Amino acid sequence: MADTKEVHLRALLYSASGMGKTTSILTLPLDRTLVLMAEPKRLPLIGQDVDLWDIEDYEDVREAFAKARKGLESDEGLIVNGHKKKIIFVDSLTEINEKCKKQILVKDRPELLSKRKKKDVGGIYDELMGMEDWGLLGTRIDALVSAFCHLPCHLIVTALEHWVEDKATGEIKLLPALNGKLANTISRHFDFAFHLEVQKIEGVDRRFFRTSHSMQVAAKGSPHLDDLEDPNWMKVMTKVFNAGKSAKKKALSKKAAKDAAKTKGGENDGT
Repeated sequence: MADTKEVHLRALLYSASGMGKTTSILTLPLDRTLVLMAEPKRLPLIGQDVDLWDIEDYEDVREAFAKARKGLESDEGLIVNGHKKKIIFVDSLTEINEKCKKQILVKDRPELLSKRKKKDVGGIYDELMGMEDWGLLGTRIDALVSAFCHLPCHLIVTALEHWVEDKATGEIKLLPALNGKLANTISRHFDFAFHLEVQKIEGVDRRFFRTSHSMQVAAKGSPHLDDLEDPNWMKVMTKVFNAGKSAKKKALSKKAAKDAAKTKGGENDGT
């Protein structure tokens, strides 16, 4: 059994805009949290003592990863503004996906610059993307997420949501807002994939992390979590890791009892 001291949370959180993904940062210990901020909306964090690395383009993402990995793998750890970071919060993968498209078309294929007549707004690159470009985008984002998930730290990544139709079954489901197959496959890199949603409880709208798969919402959690959890990362971590410690304690007790039984049996046999 894995030692819970060496286990890290790797979670994907997705929802519609304005539901509170960014605000959920405030449920983490801020002195131990580093935020990689690709989103332009930062009102929830104004006045908060949050350490941010701005992500203006795709190169910034790659540089942030390299810097974070170097720090995390060093003897001193990842130090930002005098604080040792144990948690990385990426906000958001959907925006990084857009920045990666721009990187492909504007920097990797500069010949297409002359064809671009619209201003730089989200989604305008889709009409210029060819099959090779889509393939490169998928490969880059998948590899990026995999690399982040292998860092020795807790990792939380957000994304917007969108409705996707399964052409084979006709079913429509909420998935992370990423292009192509990534919407369906990106969650495989994470231990958990939560959907942030509103449920009416006793006439009052409350936000929850949905942790279990449903007919219309893709999610994955743990037997130690309720289907709907309070949108509080420390509460989630406490549940998950305390359950792991409890399971380890039970396993050790069971082993000790088994060893004791063997010893007693040997004594009775005169061995």
